[in-house]
Amino acid sequence: MNQLIITGANGFLGTKLRKTLDQKNIAYSVDWNEFDRGDTLFHLAAKTNVDWCEEHPEEARKNNVDFTKTIAETVSSHGKLVYLSTDFGNENVYGKSKRDAEAIVQHHCPNHWIIRTSTLYGYNSPQDKGTFVKWVIQQSKQDPATPIPVAMDWVTSPTLIDDLTNWMVDHHAMERGVQYVVGPEPIDKFRFAEKVKEAFDLSAPIVPVLLQEVKSFKAARKSYPLLCDKLPSNIARGLQNMRNQMRRDGLV
Repeated sequence: MNQLIITGANGFLGTKLRKTLDQKNIAYSVDWNEFDRGDTLFHLAAKTNVDWCEEHPEEARKNNVDFTKTIAETVSSHGKLVYLSTDFGNENVYGKSKRDAEAIVQHHCPNHWIIRTSTLYGYNSPQDKGTFVKWVIQQSKQDPATPIPVAMDWVTSPTLIDDLTNWMVDHHAMERGVQYVVGPEPIDKFRFAEKVKEAFDLSAPIVPVLLQEVKSFKAARKSYPLLCDKLPSNIARGLQNMRNQMRRDGLV
């Protein structure tokens, strides 16, 4: 029987994908060495911290490119590879590593689905990685009186992980090629932070700044205001979904 296999199953998106599969009563494996002819492999494992990748280019390439080559050679023409990529392009080390990995997937795997997504947010547990939404919440709670500077000239399309994993599970058998799958509401980071502040009743003021003024960034950023009607949740609805899940864990 053909099975689904996940790399990066304990990561931010991988954890949500496992929960989605569990909710749909779909069996899966988290050991890519179990891949067999006819299987579908979701390759989510990657180094995704953009600034970390900029400062550790060799390690970023080893994780994002070399390991993807190993996975792609394993799947080859024997099954399907679903590869999770990004809206970042060649403007930084992370984006280039993902574009190079895409080329490897396309070369080795005739049956592939490359998903380019953007600015993931959502909730699995208190141990979730530091997403933009989590950062805004933490900054405000740590010091409610200190303004939070956020770029007003960096536009992305925030994507709720619940929506993305449902789309992946429901469409993986039929979709092929390269697709952008992002949230339906392109927005600059400043206005996104304002929406987070409203949704979570935060106190710290959000201050608009230019992207070039954010000194903590090591890697270059570009705006990618993508329009996509595949996923249902606008930002207000997505943040409410996230808050409801956090409330069940007593976090809000």
